[in-house]
Amino acid sequence: MTSYQIDIKQCAKCGCEFTSWEVASCNTFGAKFYTDGCVKGPMYDRGSPLLICPGCSKYFWREDVPTLESMRDNKYFIKYVGNSDKRAFPNSGCVQGHHYEDMVRQSFWRTPDVEKYIRIRAWWSSNSPYRENPTQEFRLSTEQEDNLRRLLELLDADDPHESLMKAEILRELGEFKECLKLLAKPFEEMFLPTVDAIKALAHDRKRKVELLG
Repeated sequence: MTSYQIDIKQCAKCGCEFTSWEVASCNTFGAKFYTDGCVKGPMYDRGSPLLICPGCSKYFWREDVPTLESMRDNKYFIKYVGNSDKRAFPNSGCVQGHHYEDMVRQSFWRTPDVEKYIRIRAWWSSNSPYRENPTQEFRLSTEQEDNLRRLLELLDADDPHESLMKAEILRELGEFKECLKLLAKPFEEMFLPTVDAIKALAHDRKRKVELLG
């Protein structure tokens, strides 16, 4: 079950009051795991530290928007949704994959770590068509390739999660030799299924994101 902390926030730009839903808990039951590190599941919500104001449609970091009131989702439904005397608040816009691609175009970050966060999610977004239709022909636009090459610079090869992402990016770029070279180093047992899956795809010279397992 997915539960949320709901904040009533007020946009400092346009004054709109709206609700922001932040993930309090979720699980991966029934979820699908992919070679690029993306997870999709009916009860899985990765959440986002970014918001879209429903009033002015501007992107904001959650922490930068003043909070007027905060409560768990069940209390919010009792206090506001089920109370005709209380006014309803619009929800903040849902930050989805294509928004991250737009943020890359805007260079919407302050630090390399934030840039990495946004670029990873833009990458996942660019792979979404192949998750929805695995038979679709794999192509990288110039913009998508530039994003992947910048990610190679930002990801830390000493971090096993990020090292796997680097290997997957190299595979998607068609640089199979470099991909396999990166995967030749030792990994802990928990990472080996992913290592083996990416290795097999690289040996077969396949570039498209794939489902694990």
